[in-house]
Amino acid sequence: MFLRMPVIVACVLSFCIVGTPGYGQRTLRRSTRGTNPLHEQLKSQAEQAYQAGDYQRSIGLTDQVVRQNPRDHVAFYLRSSSRIELGISSGDGKLIRDGISDARSAISFGGTNQFMYYLPYLYGMTNLAALEQRKEHAEVATQVAGQVLASRSLSADNRANILYQRAMAYGHLGKPSESIADFAAAVQSNKAHLGAHVGLADAYSAAGNRRQARQAYDAAIRAFPRNPLVFNNRGMFLQQGGEYGEAVIDFTRALEIDAEYFTALTNRGFTLMEQEQVEAAENDFTESLRINGNQPMVYSLRGTARLAQGKTKEALADYTQVAAQDAKNPVAHADLGFASFFAGDHPGAQQAFRKAIALDASHRYLNPWLYSSLKASGSAEQAQRAFDDETKKPADSRDWVDFLLSFVMGQMDQAELLSKVSTTDAELKNSQTCEAHFFVGRRLQESGQGAEAKKNFQAAVATGARHLSAFRGAQLALATTAAEK
Repeated sequence: MFLRMPVIVACVLSFCIVGTPGYGQRTLRRSTRGTNPLHEQLKSQAEQAYQAGDYQRSIGLTDQVVRQNPRDHVAFYLRSSSRIELGISSGDGKLIRDGISDARSAISFGGTNQFMYYLPYLYGMTNLAALEQRKEHAEVATQVAGQVLASRSLSADNRANILYQRAMAYGHLGKPSESIADFAAAVQSNKAHLGAHVGLADAYSAAGNRRQARQAYDAAIRAFPRNPLVFNNRGMFLQQGGEYGEAVIDFTRALEIDAEYFTALTNRGFTLMEQEQVEAAENDFTESLRINGNQPMVYSLRGTARLAQGKTKEALADYTQVAAQDAKNPVAHADLGFASFFAGDHPGAQQAFRKAIALDASHRYLNPWLYSSLKASGSAEQAQRAFDDETKKPADSRDWVDFLLSFVMGQMDQAELLSKVSTTDAELKNSQTCEAHFFVGRRLQESGQGAEAKKNFQAAVATGARHLSAFRGAQLALATTAAEK
């Protein structure tokens, strides 16, 4: 058994799905001779609380023991693990540091041969490095792990756990070869180490070695054929490689093993969206939210799936939920603004766009949308005043956002806007072409030139730039036109 910790972070575009098989506090074997029965009971309850994910209760129970026996190394170990987990989940560096300090106390009072006590220490140092963006913490973790691994009295199980922790630290330090070597050594030391199997596959994938990554994922599935996480993670690997059909099969297999495994539902839904099966994707997102409603990202994904089907009111409800759950996230408010815009709620769109820009000034790409919302609300003069200075920038300092803004403000025609599209960067050219045709289509639509507007919306969709709100807006415009006929 090994300590609970994130093992795999599978990233798809702008979001991440995390599977956590656990680092798990190891079940402690301790003699009860000459011990305080009440303390033993409290520690047993603390261990159970930790395993249940109730870290605050575990901390409270071990606090009672440490206050009465400040040398109880088991209590320090239990409190260390819970403090670190709680600190990671809350982004509280002080709590992680307190957990690391507890781990040191456990080692000091319990003896350096209590190798399990090093696990929360190493785990805490690597996560503190990530939280504080200080690589030296991870470097210390690799050094300490190396010292522990030099011990001849390490059991195979403990060796696998220490190797796993060092592999994670090497991964944070951007040393893929060292990370892969340690994950592989951990698997050899303990072939039942789930984290090492998945970590090895993920490390190969991150290093761009898809052949060995696939072999490692396959090996993980052979070792754990009844574990939904390994199927989910191989599915993510396949999805990232564009193997959508195989990915859906793996996510479905994970759900056959555990119907409540909402991570696989979310991932299958995303993959179905990539295949343009938006209704099926919406159903998966809905089921994922039924199981766990505290998923802002999934509300956002479902909102996108609903927009693609023309369900603007339902999409707006989803994005409103996202903004409420993640109030300080500018992207959440930007998405709410887009949903409001497409639903025809231009006052709501204005408010959301302004909030996003206020939270993060780099979201100035919303300016053309904000101007359009103000104008659509009958506030053309206010819109003109708000952005007049933006259009007076020197020519050599103007960028694509400025050009789009000039176009929606009527200071540039279609031909001039399209001439500003990048010709040096293929990906940028595609995105800018999509946005240009969307806004051109809107202008033509507003002037009653429906046929020409349709051509531009079709050109926007033809770019395949699904990540853009302009793409979704063009899709919606075409769907609305078709429905009206």
